[in-house]
Amino acid sequence: MTEPAKNEPEQPTTKSDVKAALKNLTDKLNRQEGQKRSGARSRTPKGRMLDARAIEEKDPAHYYRYENTDDPGKMQVKMDEGFESVPEKECEEAGVRAQVGELRLIRQPMEDHEEDVRASKELNKRRLEAHKTEVRQAAESVQKELRDKYGMDVPLNRLLVDE
Repeated sequence: MTEPAKNEPEQPTTKSDVKAALKNLTDKLNRQEGQKRSGARSRTPKGRMLDARAIEEKDPAHYYRYENTDDPGKMQVKMDEGFESVPEKECEEAGVRAQVGELRLIRQPMEDHEEDVRASKELNKRRLEAHKTEVRQAAESVQKELRDKYGMDVPLNRLLVDE
């Protein structure tokens, strides 16, 4: 007969031993399932973990946000946009977490942030009105063709239907 290897755990022999082993395994799996990559429990409200209001109230001259540090390229882009990591000492003084798992608290001067928001709003407005510009250009080309080829002077407002 072969003897069991010394590094293998002994198999439970009684029904109560099997139940205890299953319960331990279930508890271990539930603990692992309750953790995300950062180690935070999934039931912890993200709003409380990522709440930086205390430091925002102390320093209204900056815009604060948490950024994922897993992708170093993304973090470098944020640094190029004028963001900087908030020193741990400042975070401790304000009672805010500097790092939550892979998320790091960063800040940007408020003027730069407001400029970014304004530029984003302008871009969105241009995107929403782009179809109107394209239709207007098409109507102008039709108007020019009617005038040049057929000698018809049709007002642009007759070609456009503005709803």
